[in-house]
Amino acid sequence: MIINSSKVKTEALLLFCRDLIDSYKNSEDELFNTSESLKEFIDTRSLQLLKAINISIQPTEYYTRNIRVSRISLIYKTYQYINNNISKLLKIKMLYKIIKNYKKIRCFILKIYRK
Repeated sequence: MIINSSKVKTEALLLFCRDLIDSYKNSEDELFNTSESLKEFIDTRSLQLLKAINISIQPTEYYTRNIRVSRISLIYKTYQYINNNISKLLKIKMLYKIIKNYKKIRCFILKIYRK
């Protein structure tokens, strides 16, 4: 069986995007201080994107039911790879910000202490 790797990667990325949108869709967290019109615009665009993704790929249950099929297995492994790499990048960026802020705070404390 010949499997098109670009189709596998695309489907895995669409699955990741769908999960990402779903995770923020019903969230009431105030992540950014923005106007109501901007929040409404983002919500409507996210829902439109989610509808388009749902049209182009199968429901989540399809992938869990057919995990033993080689194509679905490859899609799932690619999805995990994308998810792990993005998680690592976010952790690294967060750690970098913490270290950067720590250095700023340390310099500030040393300036105060020296006075």
